Amino acid sequence: MRIALACLLLAACGDPHGSNVDAAPHPVDAAPDAKPDGAPPAGAQGMLTVVENSYNGTADSDIDVLFATTSIWGTMVGTDGPCVAYEDPASKGVSAGTVTISGTTSLVTATPEGAAPSVTYDTSTLPTDLFTAGATITVQASGSADVAGFTATAVAPASVAGFTPPTTLNRTTGTTLTWTAGTGPKMMLALVGFTEQHVRIVLCRINDTGSYSLSASNLALLPATSTTNSGGMLSFGRLAETTVSNMDLLVMSNVQKDVTFTP
Repeated sequence: MRIALACLLLAACGDPHGSNVDAAPHPVDAAPDAKPDGAPPAGAQGMLTVVENSYNGTADSDIDVLFATTSIWGTMVGTDGPCVAYEDPASKGVSAGTVTISGTTSLVTATPEGAAPSVTYDTSTLPTDLFTAGATITVQASGSADVAGFTATAVAPASVAGFTPPTTLNRTTGTTLTWTAGTGPKMMLALVGFTEQHVRIVLCRINDTGSYSLSASNLALLPATSTTNSGGMLSFGRLAETTVSNMDLLVMSNVQKDVTFTP
């Protein structure tokens, strides 16, 4: 299943299987360096992601837009250091009117489809080379009765070099991820695992130092059944993020790989 960062967090995370998570939420053992880290804000919130992506070695790009009155990330079920686990992200919501994305190699328009609370957004065909590092990406929403119009900008980060994604992750031993260090501002690591009925996402915001020890306790945020249910996903990239009135704009250069989780 192809999941760029936003798809991974939002609409493309389907419900591929069929019982409840068999792993209880893990206790908080460190303050998370990630957000959202509390109850969803009152009123609508939004997530807009602009991603250049290498998926299993093939370059592509993705833009996803979602506005909702529930938590976009899903239910927070555990934290460990810089990592936060969420379950069942939102896939549809409300409209903020037409959204335009500029600063990309070509202007992109995202249009709402359907009626609240089942609005989704469709984007025009995207170029593989979606943006240039250092470009200012601007998102403008025309607004609606549900979401006021707004503008958000972020500076596109450099692509990730020197990173070879693993194909297998052992939940007991963990592993060390390495890449060519840069100037950030942050790196985002996302892991996706499945239970019979749920999608579990582990998000880790880490510093751009060139190395991160993905620990067994980080990986324990994934449910045990993720080791038996049709594999999972690792997404890793350099992240620029701006928040305006509960609307998050994420611009990311991303490497993505299908992975298998083992006990």
